[in-house]
Amino acid sequence: MIRVCVIGDSHTAPLVHAASCEGFPPIYDPVFFGFHTKYVPELDLAGRNLVPRTEELKKKLSMSSRGQEQIEIDQYDRFVVIGHNLSIGCVARYYRSFASDRMSKPTSKKYQLSDSCYAALAETRAMELESVRLAKLIRSVSDLPLTIVPCPNPSLGLSEAEIPAWYPPYHEIVRNADDHAVSSLFREVCDRLAKNLGVTVIPPMQEVAANGVFNKQEYCALPTNASPNLDAHQRMHLMVHASKSYGIHLAKYVFPPTDMATPLAEEKLVALAVA
Repeated sequence: MIRVCVIGDSHTAPLVHAASCEGFPPIYDPVFFGFHTKYVPELDLAGRNLVPRTEELKKKLSMSSRGQEQIEIDQYDRFVVIGHNLSIGCVARYYRSFASDRMSKPTSKKYQLSDSCYAALAETRAMELESVRLAKLIRSVSDLPLTIVPCPNPSLGLSEAEIPAWYPPYHEIVRNADDHAVSSLFREVCDRLAKNLGVTVIPPMQEVAANGVFNKQEYCALPTNASPNLDAHQRMHLMVHASKSYGIHLAKYVFPPTDMATPLAEEKLVALAVA
């Protein structure tokens, strides 16, 4: 039995569902620790345990993990960090100000960067995120397999007019035919993180994608027949969260079958995700 510690935010829910479904590989015993990203700074490394600094976080760990109030590193065979702000947005957020060589429509309104420089800019941002902080804490005391799973790409379902101004300009990226350039830059960022941190990073899955930056609507929590009573905030929240069917796909990479459940197979799994 492979005991897996899964640490994530609300994006963990589809994977929790997948772990309860028929056909989930019985060799895995996942323990899920779920909490909002704002609580990440309240989780400290004490010896070989990740210990909550506040009672509130302690309760959240306990509620999601079969009653465990801290994360005991030595109780697990491998680790997974999901969400916690790492997403394709760390590339897309710079699109309004910068263009890279591989983008199709350079404009005088943007600073032109090489692909390498653009990826390095996004990597710098990614290294500051909470998911990376958690990975660094674990990696500082354990060299066991560790996988980082970014947040799912946003899904189709909302018009550009419904998207708040602070959100990355995904509709503009698609309109300019730069979605695949942004996607490939994010895969490069994932590769850089994997190398720098000594982990596996699973990039956005191609089988659920509508294009380079959006997933198909069927893979998000916003149904096609969503209630008209939902306000803009609720619709946005559902658009950026994945469906149960997304979790089924993701589980194939996070919890591979027996013949793939070795560190030597990790590069093959990443290749499958982007194929």
